[in-house]
Amino acid sequence: MCRGLLNRGTRANRVAFWKNPFEAPPPIPRAPLPSESAALVLQEAERAPEDDVDAVPEDRRQAHTRQRDLTLQFTGDTWEYFRLWTATQALIFLTLGLYAPWARVRRTRYLARHYRLDGVGFEYRANPWAILKGKLFVYALLIVGVALCIWSPLLIAPLVLISFLPLAWLLTHSFRFRWQTFRYRNIPFGFIPDAMSIFWPTVLMGVTTAYVTMASFGGVGAAGGSWGIFVGLMLSMLLALLAWPYVTSKLLHHRFSNALWGASRFRLHCTVGEIFNMLFASGKAFYFAIATIFTFLNVLSLMIKNIDLRSLAQATAYLLLTVAAVAYGRTRRLNYTLNRLQIGNEIAFVSTMEPRHAGWRAMRYGLASVFTLGLAIPWATIDFARWRTENLIVRLDGEWSSFPAFAPNAATKGAIVDGLAEQFGIEVGW
Repeated sequence: MCRGLLNRGTRANRVAFWKNPFEAPPPIPRAPLPSESAALVLQEAERAPEDDVDAVPEDRRQAHTRQRDLTLQFTGDTWEYFRLWTATQALIFLTLGLYAPWARVRRTRYLARHYRLDGVGFEYRANPWAILKGKLFVYALLIVGVALCIWSPLLIAPLVLISFLPLAWLLTHSFRFRWQTFRYRNIPFGFIPDAMSIFWPTVLMGVTTAYVTMASFGGVGAAGGSWGIFVGLMLSMLLALLAWPYVTSKLLHHRFSNALWGASRFRLHCTVGEIFNMLFASGKAFYFAIATIFTFLNVLSLMIKNIDLRSLAQATAYLLLTVAAVAYGRTRRLNYTLNRLQIGNEIAFVSTMEPRHAGWRAMRYGLASVFTLGLAIPWATIDFARWRTENLIVRLDGEWSSFPAFAPNAATKGAIVDGLAEQFGIEVGW
């Protein structure tokens, strides 16, 4: 009997481990009061506040005595942005894409100016020439890499691994470039470069990506035939999934904890266990609904006799559901980050954006863009920006005049380095 209880406990611990391998040991319950049952006290101890990573932390649900809630508004106009968007799109087409950096700067500058915190908008000061030089350099590297892979497919995995070696340096300068292009109340944002703090996480990401690439092309488990290749692919995917929360937490911490506004430094506390819960343990119902809808639409598309129309319908359904899933995941990440982010000891954030609403909104925007051949993109951009600001609160402890405007001088790199980093569009592990 004792052996059975021991095995049952071991089995329960094994299930709990696979539920979250990064989770801390369960808390020790307090002693029950005379009027309480031991079962209720045990449930109270197991209900840790960090289990729900989507919830607003307890200390931010109500403003303290000295804090005041600031209004963040988006005042952009759909028709005005539509005219800007169509004009820049026409110039991109006429210049064969060379005008894209200027178009991006003009659009971002418009959006930043209409994000108004406490009645004051943001400024965006990026260098389009730097972005253009970086874009051309990235295209040149991609052409060389694709040519080498076509010449010898065996070079794919080594090239993938080699491309991740400078990733820590590129990401650091990408974050620096993005932060330093914004200002608020004429106080610049900044970033303290620290590439070595994320060097090994990015190398781990490169190793897992190269391993998945080798498994996809049959380089892992080829000796065992098709089953060996399948097992190798599954093992590589499992390795990538286990490494993902660790890499994401390190990159999130690096991106925000090294950021500055004037002389005030950002602070972000994130743990691997919370990232694991956010990525895998919670939100399963939404992803299950997405998978169910995709399966249903895929079955319905089989009724289409024309093969080309059937393929188009399947591709459209896949694209829309992927957009919804990405919007859902990014909104959860944004909620998690903002609800744990501080600027000095004076500014905190409270984000109540509903990830499911973001996913369905993204699907609606995608449908509108498909049926209007892209003309609904400006409306979707303005509507989504307005929805996000309606669900965000900024809490200020003190007055704006108390913030020192001095920012540490960072070493200025060349324009090509800044442009290359800006083009390196990897979003902290997502």
